[in-house]
Amino acid sequence: MLLLASTLATSAVPARPDGRMPPAVVEPSDTARGAELPVPGVDTVRVFDTDTRDADARPVRTIAGPHTGLRGPADVAVDSTGTLYVANFAGDAITVYAPRANGDARPIRTITGPHTKLHGPASVAVDASGALYVVDRGFRVLVYAPGADGDVAPSRIVAGSRTELLLAIAVAVDRAGTLFVVVNGKGVVVHAPGANGNTTPIRRLGLAWTPLRAGLDLFGSARDVAIGRGDTLFVTSGNTVAVFAPGVDDTPRPLRRIAGPHTGLANPTALGVDARGVFYALNARTFERSITAYGADTDGDAAPSLTLAGRHTGLDLRPPPQVAPRKVTTRRRAATSTVTVYAPRADGDVRPIRTIAGPHTGFGSLFGLRVGKTGEIYALSCDGAIAVFAPDANGDARPVRTLPGRGVQPANGITSYDLALGPRDSVFVASMTGWGGGRGYLEVYGPELGRAGERPRVSAHWSGDASLAVDARSAAYVGTFSAVFGYAAGAPEVAPPFATLAGPSTELFLVGGVALSTRDGALYTTNGDDAVRIYAPIVAGAPADRPPIRGLIGPHTGLQHPGRIAVDATGMLYVVNEWAPDGGSITVYAPDARGDATPLRAIGGPRTGLAHPHALAVDARGFLYVANTPDDQSCFATSVY
Repeated sequence: MLLLASTLATSAVPARPDGRMPPAVVEPSDTARGAELPVPGVDTVRVFDTDTRDADARPVRTIAGPHTGLRGPADVAVDSTGTLYVANFAGDAITVYAPRANGDARPIRTITGPHTKLHGPASVAVDASGALYVVDRGFRVLVYAPGADGDVAPSRIVAGSRTELLLAIAVAVDRAGTLFVVVNGKGVVVHAPGANGNTTPIRRLGLAWTPLRAGLDLFGSARDVAIGRGDTLFVTSGNTVAVFAPGVDDTPRPLRRIAGPHTGLANPTALGVDARGVFYALNARTFERSITAYGADTDGDAAPSLTLAGRHTGLDLRPPPQVAPRKVTTRRRAATSTVTVYAPRADGDVRPIRTIAGPHTGFGSLFGLRVGKTGEIYALSCDGAIAVFAPDANGDARPVRTLPGRGVQPANGITSYDLALGPRDSVFVASMTGWGGGRGYLEVYGPELGRAGERPRVSAHWSGDASLAVDARSAAYVGTFSAVFGYAAGAPEVAPPFATLAGPSTELFLVGGVALSTRDGALYTTNGDDAVRIYAPIVAGAPADRPPIRGLIGPHTGLQHPGRIAVDATGMLYVVNEWAPDGGSITVYAPDARGDATPLRAIGGPRTGLAHPHALAVDARGFLYVANTPDDQSCFATSVY
């Protein structure tokens, strides 16, 4: 069986009463990996008979409908019985279907809920025992026991700074239970059977074998990995599929390399290998997708043995030639963001004392929130718009001043990720072009947001989405991926950081928020392995790779996908848990909290008005302000027909 959207899987389940056992090709209609292959219409899994010689073959089965539970299927795996496992990126769920499922079939099992820790599952694999391996948006591998169902906790989680899984996008598992994980831009990272926690890889497949130093890259742009007969390893990268012997390390020479104009490979993003050694590639050209199959011994610039493409397959998304293209316009999606305000020492399922929301607020998707020295509320939308509200703003309030945003942005446009205030309420904004490999920059505005003639100064460069803190000297600290960079006040364009915190000893992993203590200058960070790590003040000349002075991690902390963070004047720590149950939560910790500490207070529940809280701020009186962002895509263009 073959998975189309992000990886390909194979199965040897009988497809006919005569007992013949050809594999099938399974194609989810949507993909999570960068939203490269979105297909209009309902969520669908299509199954093809790979024995067909018809290039425009219809699926032999189609799983679709309201009872299927499919929500943004991103990947498929199939076990030896033909049971089908689907990673639902939009639904935070793994749905499991009977071998012959068809039509509006209900799943026989569904793994979903807060205890599963699933957050945007993008890739799934199954081993011989039935255990499931899932890569999700947290860039980690979650392992579930055979037969797992419902809101069940993973039996193992491979996550943390030592795992080298930052930007993990695909996973495969061999017969021994060895994990092979594709890491975007890096290659394939290999973890031992039974790996658990913040473990170090046993080997890496990174820099490519380069005959005659020709620069052939077999790993740097790897997109998917599959395991074939005898645990041979198949990797797709660029317009190439390379096959490697079991146990290879570092820069191996491939056993076979399939590439060239006759192969039909065109941006292959997914792979599958069946029991016969035949392998399949999903080619993800815009609107013109295809599946190409290759014999077990194929090498070089060889033509495929089968090409599935055409309108009946559902792979070809081009409009019919006789139909004129519909006019497409773009608009900014209506956002439903709010700012909720809570009394000092608020706890539990408590109602906010104020809620700022409504069309007059001008809110887009709120990514940043701060409170100034006079109590004014600064809210940053992801398109760069800044709205400033009076200290007592409530309801559908109009801002007292604004900075217009950039408006509609393409998917690779500019996103503003966080906002911070300087010592005189100067406004710092961390933004980035594109995603992951884009260019980050820092904009600095005066308190009047440019109305008095101030111009923003571009003063920093980094890559990745960012969180931001500013100290009393107007130095800015940017947290991104697995590093924190410090930039001096007034630094010129393309300025190098005056200090960096990065390296394996730091244990930084997917930094979601940074904050500075006004008491001692300590740096607080939230991390993608559900941890808070605290460091001595960042100063010029200090070593970059240094361990935290203390941290919070463990099941009693209540940390669940922690994001933005704030520290008040007394040292109390406030953390946003955006994807906690019931719309999210805010957990509050004592100044000296460490280890598996229980929060002093936790705000969460249906009365709180929390709805995917993304940013927070605490004022001098202890009032808590939270930016809620149910729709975090409203700064990007959408198609309207």
